[in-house]
Amino acid sequence: MRRCCVVGLCLAACAGEAALPGPSELPPRLPVAAATDPMFDDALAFDPLPPPRPTSWRALFDEPGQSYLDYVSTLPRRPDGERLYLLPLAEMGTAFVVDAEVTYIVRTPRPQAMTTLLAAYYGVPATVLPRVELDTLVEPDRVRAGHEQFKAQTLLRATATRVPDDAYSMTSLMVQDVFFDDAQAYGFGFGQHRDGQAVVSFARLDPVVSGLAREPDVLERLPARAFKLLVHEVGHTLGFEHCTAHRCVMNGIADLEELDETPLHLCPECLRKLLYVRPMDLRERYAALRGIYAELGLDAPRRWTEDRLARLEREAARPAAP
Repeated sequence: MRRCCVVGLCLAACAGEAALPGPSELPPRLPVAAATDPMFDDALAFDPLPPPRPTSWRALFDEPGQSYLDYVSTLPRRPDGERLYLLPLAEMGTAFVVDAEVTYIVRTPRPQAMTTLLAAYYGVPATVLPRVELDTLVEPDRVRAGHEQFKAQTLLRATATRVPDDAYSMTSLMVQDVFFDDAQAYGFGFGQHRDGQAVVSFARLDPVVSGLAREPDVLERLPARAFKLLVHEVGHTLGFEHCTAHRCVMNGIADLEELDETPLHLCPECLRKLLYVRPMDLRERYAALRGIYAELGLDAPRRWTEDRLARLEREAARPAAP
């Protein structure tokens, strides 16, 4: 895998913005914290990755992982008055999709909810661009099992001229299938740091779309699945590669089971990467995310963030050792 270039997830008219203050002066390097630093390494908060299942991402793809020092060595671009942009290529919220031989419904988060979460998560202002209809940009690259499918690399070339001048990155949002390797049955998304572009497909978050059994609680599962994919792909535009150290939102994901097991938070290694490109107060970040998760009904991330924030606040209040 090429460093800081191409990474992604694989499987067999709306406008709005969320703003944050501009980035402060960045340090040349964030020191690597000691293993006992509660700000980062906490065995109660950050779970190690279990051994891969035969069908999991790590069983299908042999990736070395990316340490904090690996990341710094790539000289990642740092946001300086720039924004994260989202480009909807269909109606977001609820979309009725008519493909070559199949029809289905795709439910996604509201665009404003996406920008609100991204701005707090990455510390970079986020904006939704006016919707562009996918069929005005590209034709499907293939039809598979009745689904019209679009190759990610072709799609990103077609949208490259729409990237705003002040964009750190632009992520296209789809409700139809995307793939980036011809051997794929379909994909969840694709992202790259070099060109600052990504694409997320929400098409397959409901297993019924793939011809699988209906989940009785699917409406409760959909928002977390969607936000995880969005945060993951935007993370790739910041130069984060797939994480192999802990359970982390940057883990590679091969199927819905693996997606459900993936947390919405960054692990210690990936958190250091974020603080390298966008320094911020972690307690303030967690406090903002806690409120957003509560508003969005993301109970598991909210509980994790509340526990994390409480631990950091206790540590901050503890008297320094003599």
